[in-house]
Amino acid sequence: MKGLSPIIATVLLIAITVGVGAIIGVWFPTLINSQTQTVGTNAKNTATCTSTTMKIDSVYYHIGSNLVNVTVEVATGSAPSGSLQNFTIIVNGGGITNSSGIGYTSSYFNPGDVNSTSITVSSGVVPPQFVRAQAYCQGSFPIIVTCNSGDPCMHSV
Repeated sequence: MKGLSPIIATVLLIAITVGVGAIIGVWFPTLINSQTQTVGTNAKNTATCTSTTMKIDSVYYHIGSNLVNVTVEVATGSAPSGSLQNFTIIVNGGGITNSSGIGYTSSYFNPGDVNSTSITVSSGVVPPQFVRAQAYCQGSFPIIVTCNSGDPCMHSV
């Protein structure tokens, strides 16, 4: 039995190396371009969402009632229309937490929007220790604001 000659073995090694190099040369720029676009989009979304703020304008509650009225405003920001989603208000008092999604059909807020809603909470929640409003900008960046007992936004009526 006779083996490959050194010249043929060298030619085969060079051919395989050139072939693998050509495959990587075609695949690598596509991968780099895709990753660059993904990073750019994420950076843009982060910059847009970090400038967006909400505030709780007021929380009204009546001792002896299970109703808490909350007014929330998307105060500032450059978030595009419909980018604040999954809006939720959390009312906590007496060690009990009630969570309520705001009943928007489209379930989103835009900068400048104001929403007032009444939430029926469990017995013992009034007076609330805190009320928290949260939404997700671009689907993944949380924007959270809290009104604590004793803050100017909290009112007993």
